[in-house]
Amino acid sequence: MTTPNASAPLDPATIARMEMMRMASVRATISDEHERFGGLVAAWSGDCKWNSEADGWSPDAPTTREHLEGVVAYYDDRQSDANLTIAPHLDGGLLPDLHDLGFRLKGVDLQFAIDLGDAALEGARYPEGVLVVDVDLSSEEDVAEWSRLTGVTHFGGEQTDDDIRLDRRVVEHPNTRCLFVVDGATGERVGLGGVEVYDGLACLFMGGVLESHRRRGLQLAMIRQRLHIAREMGAHHAIIGSAPNSPTERNALRAGMRMVFPKLEFVRERAD
Repeated sequence: MTTPNASAPLDPATIARMEMMRMASVRATISDEHERFGGLVAAWSGDCKWNSEADGWSPDAPTTREHLEGVVAYYDDRQSDANLTIAPHLDGGLLPDLHDLGFRLKGVDLQFAIDLGDAALEGARYPEGVLVVDVDLSSEEDVAEWSRLTGVTHFGGEQTDDDIRLDRRVVEHPNTRCLFVVDGATGERVGLGGVEVYDGLACLFMGGVLESHRRRGLQLAMIRQRLHIAREMGAHHAIIGSAPNSPTERNALRAGMRMVFPKLEFVRERAD
């Protein structure tokens, strides 16, 4: 089987392969430790809220039931629940095995994509007085603020030391650009968003705005700006994940993206 062609037309199965391969690469690159089980990469970064889980896909190593059993043992050894994400376009045959092994569905993450080669992208229109600046990698203050805003906008609270360490690796990850939305009147950073390009596919990630500045069009403007950035970074396609019926879904559609496939998120509670 060959590697998906990043410059091919927008095709759900192709985009799913590219995205799951991107995720496997990210997990392997930024995690404290990781292990491969077929196409899956099981990552471990302690108490990090978003990175101690398994996902991915490989054209050369199909995931089997035996690999799923290995994922279960990997997280049991770390006295942790096993969180695992698959794309049913690619690994739908694993669903009976996941059920048998005690996994339950905990969520659906819809993936919206756009062909940047064909798209007539609209410009980002921010309210008057709003600025967008890059995260300064040399500034400890900027990196700490990125992590703080990630916690507030996505996880509802304080960040652990593990969260902060992994957030720094995200900001410093190759082919990644991270941005702040700034209230020009006060200088307060009120939102954030990132772009990562992997083999021609750009992922728009961690987009969020503080509650005090929502319903002003900031998220839609950030999506549109990041699509332009993705094109400038050489991406052929861009993707963004969203919970069903969320503001991100509505804004992705307004920006010209369309739903191409779902990710299914599973959890298996750790053994006693």
